[in-house]
Amino acid sequence: MQYTEEQMEVIQSRSPRLKVRAFAGSGKTSTAEAYTVARPNTRFLYIVFNKSAQLEAKARFPRNVTPKTSHGLAYQFVGRYYQHKLRNDLRAADIRAAIDTTGAMTYLTLRWVADTLKAYLSSSSQTIDVSHALEVLPKTQQAYAHRYAGLARDLWKAMCNRNNRTVSMIHDGYLKIFQLKRIDLAAWYDHIIMDEAQDLNPVTAQIVQDQRLPLMIIGDEHQSIYRFRKAVNGLASIPTTDSLSLTASFRFGPQIATLANSILMHYKGEQECLWGYGEDTAIEYVEAANMGRHTKIHRTFAETFNTAFLNNQSGRRVAWVGGVQAYPLNNVTDLYALMINREDQVRDRRLLADFPDYESYRDAAEQTEDPEMMRLIKIVEAYRSAIPDAVATMKREACEERDSNIVVTTAHRSKGMEWDQVVLADDFPDWHSQDQSWEEREDEANLAYVAVTRAQKRLILDKEQERLLMLPPPALKVAV
Repeated sequence: MQYTEEQMEVIQSRSPRLKVRAFAGSGKTSTAEAYTVARPNTRFLYIVFNKSAQLEAKARFPRNVTPKTSHGLAYQFVGRYYQHKLRNDLRAADIRAAIDTTGAMTYLTLRWVADTLKAYLSSSSQTIDVSHALEVLPKTQQAYAHRYAGLARDLWKAMCNRNNRTVSMIHDGYLKIFQLKRIDLAAWYDHIIMDEAQDLNPVTAQIVQDQRLPLMIIGDEHQSIYRFRKAVNGLASIPTTDSLSLTASFRFGPQIATLANSILMHYKGEQECLWGYGEDTAIEYVEAANMGRHTKIHRTFAETFNTAFLNNQSGRRVAWVGGVQAYPLNNVTDLYALMINREDQVRDRRLLADFPDYESYRDAAEQTEDPEMMRLIKIVEAYRSAIPDAVATMKREACEERDSNIVVTTAHRSKGMEWDQVVLADDFPDWHSQDQSWEEREDEANLAYVAVTRAQKRLILDKEQERLLMLPPPALKVAV
């Protein structure tokens, strides 16, 4: 493989703490792979973002590299001791067993206690305090922050008790315990590579900072899209001694690079240029009727659902990025069953335990401003009686990408992927709006950057998106 001068700088670097800014399509993974190949006697811990990235790295990287997710690493040292009581999330029954044996607390009280604990679990803090409660409580409840922090401490104590089988342990819980233990990894590894460092759980960032091993962190801060999950930009927060950049992309050509630079320079103040050395990707403004297989990237699950519905209605075969099972379709049908008072059709009995009827669900969603709950409400109230057949068809007709007419995804799920033809859905918001905070506008700019840089040969926008992205006129080709 031929490497660029920028890649060779990284591969040959002797820095003990190196930061690599890798722009979209710039060969981040191949550079990290070559870095490990060049050091065959070094035992690398390669911390990756998710399970699929771990499996890909295991098949691709040399044998001196151990790919792990942060949770996989923590499970090795801590999580396996909680295997008998592990769950993906806390149930209301878990919380009641720990702090409300009389059943006197309302659902919202239990929710705020759980959210206080989760705020702690996603932080680098040593103990649960009032700040974690204030982070999640509405203004009407903030006077009681000390009480919620105390209840969260009681819940955490019950979770950590391996002999207490009634209260479950969740995956973020044993990750937190691993961070608090500050286990020295030097007995197992010689060097750490932290991938996707722009979207780190603060706990993972702290785990990495606590190690004294040589370190390379690599990522693209402009692809930081999980701040809503309390992710932090490790490229900025983890101390390093040297910084290098990968700016040459062979995924797309100069037009997409120009568009990406427009987003990054106008909205993010980026000083470095992304260079497009691939095929000169076309940018067009009308979705052709017979454009063949393409991928449509949406901002929201609600609009992804809508695209899939319309295409299924037209007899077109739909593939879902990550698989149809990765999308909350069962939650849609359950909520619809609750809406029409058919509790017998609700599969997830926890929904009924928490909400006796649809109105209580709606009230809780509005009071907590939970975005996932609000998205589900939007779908069930838009489609109503069409939901059961629509969801059944989506599941039955879902196919592999190679067999599809159209691929659907959200912008978040599109990260790390690439396709020949990409269409941007029209549900990306206007981040010029002063109704949004600076952080919200930056997050939306990052999502737009991720979405447009998925296209290799053709990108379809609409005129509103042209204004939003500050794209040059369609007839004007601008080489970066």
